[in-house]
Amino acid sequence: APAAWRELPGAVGHVFTHFRLELTVLAGGAGPAAPPGCLWCSLDRFSQHALPTVMKKVIDHVREVYAGWY
Repeated sequence: APAAWRELPGAVGHVFTHFRLELTVLAGGAGPAAPPGCLWCSLDRFSQHALPTVMKKVIDHVREVYAGWY
């Protein structure tokens, strides 16, 4: 999605059975309408969606970086 992307401080680590993954998380502003076939979801509503554990870690990281901003 087109946006003014910026790298958030820190990284998210996750261990799979045979390898370790380290993710750099980017944040960017976008318009109010989600692209076709997608939806926007606020951080406080992510628990309502089935997400893999690694994505839950990304969400926790974003919450930590933006603590008190939303």
